[in-house]
Formats: sequence, C-alpha cells, structure tokens
Amino acid sequence: MNYAKAIRENPLLPANNYSKSHTIYAVWSDAKGTTFACAENGIVFKYHNGSITTYDLEVRADFYDVLCFSKDNVWVVGTKGTIYHFDGNTWSKFESPTTIWLEAIWGRSENEIYVAGDETNIFRWDGSNWKQLEYKTNTGKSLQNRLYTIGGAPNGPTYVGGSFGIILKIDGDTVTRVKNSNKSHLLGLAHVPTTEDILIGASKGTLLKLTNDEVSVIETGVEMSLYGLDATPDGEVIIVGWMGLGLSYKDGAVQKQYNLGSNSFCEGVIYNGNNEFIAAGWYGRMIKFSNGEWTTLQIGRAEDVNSVEFIKSKKILGIADTGNYLFGKLNEEHEVQSVIPSNFLISHS
Repeated sequence: MNYAKAIRENPLLPANNYSKSHTIYAVWSDAKGTTFACAENGIVFKYHNGSITTYDLEVRADFYDVLCFSKDNVWVVGTKGTIYHFDGNTWSKFESPTTIWLEAIWGRSENEIYVAGDETNIFRWDGSNWKQLEYKTNTGKSLQNRLYTIGGAPNGPTYVGGSFGIILKIDGDTVTRVKNSNKSHLLGLAHVPTTEDILIGASKGTLLKLTNDEVSVIETGVEMSLYGLDATPDGEVIIVGWMGLGLSYKDGAVQKQYNLGSNSFCEGVIYNGNNEFIAAGWYGRMIKFSNGEWTTLQIGRAEDVNSVEFIKSKKILGIADTGNYLFGKLNEEHEVQSVIPSNFLISHS
C-alpha cells in the first residue's frame, strides 16, 4: 500500500510522497513574494513563485512560530525553547535563553526581536544578547498564562496576547498589563496599517480592537476560533481560523466571510507582497488567496489515507484522515497519476 501515500487532494499538481509533517502552525513572508511556514516535527516550508521547498531540520521539536525579515534571514521557535535561524543556505540552531515552550516570535529588526511562551515568559534579543522582560502583579507574583502572539506597529510599543485574555504592553524594558475584561484566549494579532489599531483574534469567534490601550469588541457573527491575521498595505485584514473560516476586516468592521473548505483548520495567514495571502494549518495544508479565490497549494502532505480499495484495474478509492473521499488512477509503476477529491465529507464511526 505504499502507493496510497501519493493520494493528494489537488488533482492538478503532481503527487508527492512527503508525509512527515501534519500541522503548520504559522506563516510569515518577506513581503517580496517568498513565504515561510513552520510545522510539527522540525519542518519548515518555503513557498516562492508557485513552488514549495521542504526543509527537514531533523530536530525533535515542533515549530510554533516564524519570523522572516528576508528570504535570507528567517527565524523559527518552538518546543523546549528551540530557536533556529536560516541565512539563505543553512539552518542553524540558535542560542536560546530558555527551555520553556516558545509560542511566538516577532520583531522590527534583527536587533529587536521578541519571543514569548509559557508561564508569561518574554525575552528580547538586541542583536547580541537575550534579556528577560518580566511582568509582576501588584503583589509581586508572576503570572502563569501562556503567551500565544506578539506584534505591534512599525514604531511604538509591542503587544503580547495570551490565555484568558491577557494583554501585555512592552515599552522599552517595562512590561505593563492592558485592561481587558474579555477572557477569550488571544491567539493572533496584527497592526492595521495607516491606523493606531491592533486587531487580536481569539477563541469563540472573538475579535478585539486595541487602540491606545483601550480594548473594544468587533462583531464577527461567528463562533470558531480566530488564529491568524495579517493586513495589506491599504488596511484590509484577512483573518483565518478553524473549520474553513476566513474573514475580511476593513474600516472598523468585518465586511466579508470566505469559505476556505470545511477541513481547512487554519493556524496562520500572511500577505506575501504579490497581491495574495497565504494561509496554512492542519494536515499540512497551505492555501493561496488571490483575486477573491482560495486555491490549495501542493506541499506534499495534505492528508493520510486510512483505507484504500481497488475499484477496477489501475483505479483505486481512498478515504483520508481529513474525511475526503478520493478517487485515483494508477500508472504502470503503481503510482497515482491523478486524483479527484469529492466536495463532501464522509462521516466515520
């Protein structure tokens, strides 16, 4: 049944047997058409000019976030304090200030990079050294929240969001807490260009707007968690989340809702500078949004096939872990030559 691994959801692109990575947790772009996506099992993908390059770093770590200053200056962070850097040719393990799980990385330059993760830990890289930035309550105690996302405007303070609605503001070496009565888990944030606003996506369909440290709630009309946000230069923000959810935000309100496909549980999205967004998430799926349409990209790891059966000579039927019903045709070497996925789900008992 080795040939069954070649079954893929996109019939227009050649099959690929790569099957190590299941979930992509974050994407980031150099704003010049190159996008990097980080995943489970030490995997990083690069998307450029319609093609995908896979980097297997052979490290026992899951990468949860990625930061890209250029195609030759990329950072990824993940479990056990793991940090890797890419110089355009080689991935190298980078000095880490901690062994906690790192959930987020963001920076304005290679001399101002922030990482954050479990137990409200935040560290800043100044180009030479790491410094821990601490927030203490009025009683002097540390918080134990998990921090999921970091970001800010090109100038000004940096904001960190995490579990149970925590928002921290970093200004120099000082970390303060922003008052927020909403207790949803804060999963992704993005600055809205040409404004002072920071948008924060959260659990249960919650979308928050942070302006001058004041938090307000934007009505979304959905209940699925919002994981990834990014903006075009003119201020439109694309928001992606679970169960194929895609939203468009502009001028203070959610204006459109897109269907990315019921199996597209997206963890991140980025504007890549070519008038298109790249979203990514579960099952190793990457999706391109251009000219108002979402198109699945082929990275070679869309889904595992749980069962397979011959229908007639050189034709097979497969059911994948994403619920897709797949029909393929084999060539003389018993490799899948083409595959057509159904547009509906098959339920499993």
